[in-house]
Amino acid sequence: MAADCKSAAPWSYGGSNPPLCTINFAVRKADGVNQLQKASTAIFLLVALAGMAWWTMDGGPIRTVAILLLGLFVVRVLLYTARSRYDDKKKTDE
Repeated sequence: MAADCKSAAPWSYGGSNPPLCTINFAVRKADGVNQLQKASTAIFLLVALAGMAWWTMDGGPIRTVAILLLGLFVVRVLLYTARSRYDDKKKTDE
């Protein structure tokens, strides 16, 4: 083991303040809340926001852009949820 970080291999150096290449980042799932519940909550909030935008904004291109933008966020949530469920299934099959 070397005395300084520069001469040590990135995976072997610990020290009191290790470089980012030696830190293990782990994504933790919240207890009792799965991806489907998170996605349905997010979609519900986006639909509620779209409803508020529909009723409070005057008709025209600004309201249309706001509704389309919120719709794209809904599509993004759906795609992320589908991808993460596929990844979880793939990990359990291996």
